[in-house]
Amino acid sequence: MKNVTRKRIAFLIPIVTVAILLTITGVYFHQSFLKILPLYISLFVMTLSANVSRYALLVGGVNSVLYAMIYFSYQLYGMAAYALFISFPIQMISFILWKKHAYRQSVTLKKLTAKQRLVVVSGFLVAWFVLYIALRKSGASYALLDNTVTLFGVLISVLQMLAYIEYTYLMIPNGLATCALYIQMLFKSPEQMTYLVFSMYSLVCVVRQYINAKKLYQIQNSEGL
Repeated sequence: MKNVTRKRIAFLIPIVTVAILLTITGVYFHQSFLKILPLYISLFVMTLSANVSRYALLVGGVNSVLYAMIYFSYQLYGMAAYALFISFPIQMISFILWKKHAYRQSVTLKKLTAKQRLVVVSGFLVAWFVLYIALRKSGASYALLDNTVTLFGVLISVLQMLAYIEYTYLMIPNGLATCALYIQMLFKSPEQMTYLVFSMYSLVCVVRQYINAKKLYQIQNSEGL
């Protein structure tokens, strides 16, 4: 019973702490509640993700619609399109697929082959240059980082949907790029501090997710899955 209580406290402390920081920065910069709402929901999602839980996909998918509206208001067209037309449907499909191949609260993980990795890297680089040119021509703000975060997000979503463990590796550079994006946006929009605070918390969560996913993969291998 004590162990269960400790786990619940350990689960809640970082969420409550970051939620307080988000509220303080939101009030200080006069940011509307609707623009902070997806972040509050994401605190719960990221904590679930850190434990490689499939339920993070269900809640995160719905939350993607809210993010799309926020990104569009900041002229982050690439990220807005990704959130609405890719992240939302893929996370819903991923939840269904993970449930079919469930392992406890997670999923049975697998790895890409060397050939698959080569194809993935090549496709990513080609898509990156094409989308970057398109975003520059559209007049999108922060085209370089917007493009990078968007395509990392697409690739991560697809790999996650198919339960390839490599998605957890890619979430670390994506987290760093996201932090860099909001730091850059601070110079124009100081209220982005709320999103930067959350991005830093997310980065910690994705590192935990990477570690937990590796442990989970090793356990599944030892069980012959």
